[in-house]
Amino acid sequence: MITTIVDKNYLYKECQYLLQSISKYMPDEKVYLFLVNCDDTVKEDILKWHSNTTIDFRIFDIPQEQYRSYMYVMMTFIFDWLLNEKKINENIIYLDADIVLKGTIINLYKELQNYDLMFRYHPFNRIKGPTTDEFGGIMNNGCIAIKNNTVMAQYAKQLKQNIQNYLDTKKDPVIFVKEANVITCIDQEMAFTTYLSLKDKIKFFPLDNIYNDTQYTKKGIVWHAKGVLRTYPEYLIECAKYDKNYFVLTKQYIKLLYRQTKKLIKSFLIEPNSFYIAELNDILTAANLKDVIIINSNYYLDNQKSLKEKNVICYETNPVIYYNNKTSLRHDNIQQYYINNITEYIDHDNCLLICGESDLIIQKNLSQHLLIKTKTNKISANHEYRLSNNYLLISPKIVKIIKVLQENSYKY
Repeated sequence: MITTIVDKNYLYKECQYLLQSISKYMPDEKVYLFLVNCDDTVKEDILKWHSNTTIDFRIFDIPQEQYRSYMYVMMTFIFDWLLNEKKINENIIYLDADIVLKGTIINLYKELQNYDLMFRYHPFNRIKGPTTDEFGGIMNNGCIAIKNNTVMAQYAKQLKQNIQNYLDTKKDPVIFVKEANVITCIDQEMAFTTYLSLKDKIKFFPLDNIYNDTQYTKKGIVWHAKGVLRTYPEYLIECAKYDKNYFVLTKQYIKLLYRQTKKLIKSFLIEPNSFYIAELNDILTAANLKDVIIINSNYYLDNQKSLKEKNVICYETNPVIYYNNKTSLRHDNIQQYYINNITEYIDHDNCLLICGESDLIIQKNLSQHLLIKTKTNKISANHEYRLSNNYLLISPKIVKIIKVLQENSYKY
């Protein structure tokens, strides 16, 4: 079951296009729509957009000065309403009102056979939020898939309570992070920190970006018009199609052509990132090891020739890389695993490790200690690394290694 929440203003501005796109690609799909402080005069329009819609009118006596705060975070309440108050039987896929579908999301329901919780995960986007120094940008909650079970009912109840406790302080749920030039909100931050408090119980897996596509790609199934992206021609074209507004359609197609031309020219001017390692053959010969563990499969794809005779296993800490390279690795019969660096570690013996500096924190290898000297003679992470051999290789693109020394009992 798809669910969303909106007030009357955004019902007509955005949510109608979400409902019409659901009707186009998933005509039989049940939608549970929460309407905040809205009368039932809109019911006829809603059922015209998508006939299989259950409308739940919610009236809140919200002081005007807090209205903006509540509307920012209200989506975090609906999981508790559905799982604990309404006690529905279906699994839930939440979609922001500013989304349009570009295809069916039936496969997302299939993913919930294996996982409790799925959302777009940015593990390295560590920026300040309203209550923490690093979890403001980890999660994008535009699309969230939730299994209907006991642990997720507990998550929903705890999340709602955490949000309500914050709102009771009368603090603004939105802050501007000057260093990153972005706005962060309590809803995404607390949806993530509540997951952290239950991480040993919840089976989580990151969403493929096709289910929360803010770049409007051709393979994207869920286009998310977040913030300024609502003004982009790709989104406005979809809206104009449902409105049958051919003037706007023509105007936006012209803008899209201009935008795509600029993008194409830019692609010729910018050199793509390379994960090729010139010294890899020499390292492999010296190490004399058959097993190679790679964190970030781009290293494998850019060094396939050198790694041809090796037993390669690829681990991913970045969900985007996991999904982007999945097909290529499967074609080469290379094992690939996603590692949640919050709850999981890699443990291998007698292997050569190839990874980037930012991935080192997830290592839990055995035997020897290694000291890594970099170009700046600084180590970025305060962590103990242990390896079962004398070779740790980091891409020169990320950090230039001057020397790798074996030291028994060395800690950073």
